[in-house]
Amino acid sequence: MANPMLVSLSLALRGVQAVSPDLAGKWAERIFFTPPHRPLAAGDREVLARARAFTVRSEGKPVRAWQWEGGTGPKVLLVHGWGGAGGRFSAFVEPILAAGCSAVTYDGPGHGLTGKGRSSAPELARALAAVVAQVGAPDAVIAHSLGGVVTALALAEGLAPRRVALVASGAHPIWFVDQFAALLGLNARTAAALRTHSERRIRFDWNDLEVLPVFARAKGSALVVHDRGDETVPVGHGEDIAAAWPGAELVLTDGLGHRGVLRDPAIVKRIVQFVTTR
Repeated sequence: MANPMLVSLSLALRGVQAVSPDLAGKWAERIFFTPPHRPLAAGDREVLARARAFTVRSEGKPVRAWQWEGGTGPKVLLVHGWGGAGGRFSAFVEPILAAGCSAVTYDGPGHGLTGKGRSSAPELARALAAVVAQVGAPDAVIAHSLGGVVTALALAEGLAPRRVALVASGAHPIWFVDQFAALLGLNARTAAALRTHSERRIRFDWNDLEVLPVFARAKGSALVVHDRGDETVPVGHGEDIAAAWPGAELVLTDGLGHRGVLRDPAIVKRIVQFVTTR
């Protein structure tokens, strides 16, 4: 743990958990479930500005969303990941429109232009449901990173896209919590308190975060794209998803990392061809 900030945070949490694991768990829950914020690049903002902006409400709070109209073709829903934003799919928009389809995206709770604060996969999935209720069910979904888990939760609730492209997606959500706990030196009691506080706040049982059984029951076609050197979500997650989803195609890349897969022209073309082919 070379990062001085992480070292300080770990020491502080371990000091608190020695006195009160519950308090340490509550603090750790806030840290873990607060996504980072990174401003959109100028090009992303320009693409977003060409969309029709609208707002939906999810759990009583406003969620920012956008739609690009590209003809009479079906809708493609773009689902961002942790710390991401709908505008980061800018490379996909023009190819989708050129195929005669429309594109829809949103910034989930705690993300992008929707605003800062805590978030989670279930809350992002509830916001997704609010967007779908406004614009109608999508024909296809492109999901990045945690967006794959969000999509799984939506599938479990009845979303049934014809095609799904999962890009650098996680197959084992709780693995990330375990990595976080190990990184900061949280003991079992503190980790358990983290879980308890999050389940109470989000109103969601962690046992229901298992996404592979959902993918195994999926009816649509899937394309799974993952970089072998992904520094955030190990490639094994993508391989597990492809193995679980009946008939899924697995595309492995090299040198693109976790976010580069959203920018590489060849990968963008491959994904758009997949989701827009009728």
